[in-house]
Amino acid sequence: MISTVDDLARFHRALYTGELLRPAQQRELLTTVRFPDAPAYGLGVQRMEVSCGPGATSAPVVVREADGGGPGFTSASLITADGERQLVLAVNVYDLGADLRGDPPVPRGTGPLAAQRAALCG
Repeated sequence: MISTVDDLARFHRALYTGELLRPAQQRELLTTVRFPDAPAYGLGVQRMEVSCGPGATSAPVVVREADGGGPGFTSASLITADGERQLVLAVNVYDLGADLRGDPPVPRGTGPLAAQRAALCG
């Protein structure tokens, strides 16, 4: 598939705000199952709470998240439950060898969390 970050953002905004699916299908999409020590998950969608940081006066922000990746890239799309705030990250890094060994396939750092807070917490 060839696409852009804008296309992915537009698709997820329409998907999660109810523009694409019938109400019963939308309920199925947004129904998740809780797992210990992991975000709730269902139909390829995670329900997460993004902490707005230490000392934040507001509650965590509830978001829907979908991600994907393969050799050479990874992406994540997050959108608030009301569809008002959104973040799409696309990165040209994905270490397939690390993934096959059970190690994280993308570098770990504080940048993605800072981007989430800036885009989703307001």
